[in-house]
Amino acid sequence: MVIDGETTEATGNRTINLTIDSNVTIGAKILLKSKTNGTETTIFGTSITSVTITGVTGKIKTQSFTYDGTAFLPDGVSVQID
Repeated sequence: MVIDGETTEATGNRTINLTIDSNVTIGAKILLKSKTNGTETTIFGTSITSVTITGVTGKIKTQSFTYDGTAFLPDGVSVQID
């Protein structure tokens, strides 16, 4: 699954909350792509555990997550790709 925060660039802080149903299995992956207009933040809420990502004007950051049976956890640190 991809959370596309690149196509619609953030112009304010974002919070991501997930609803996980029985179709989500341990090991499921999510890729987040986030582009910001400035130093907006991506904050993680329900069912996703991670530190807040702070954007850089006009740049794309990525972060991958893996489901452990309770929540999606980051696979490492976020990476700026441009």
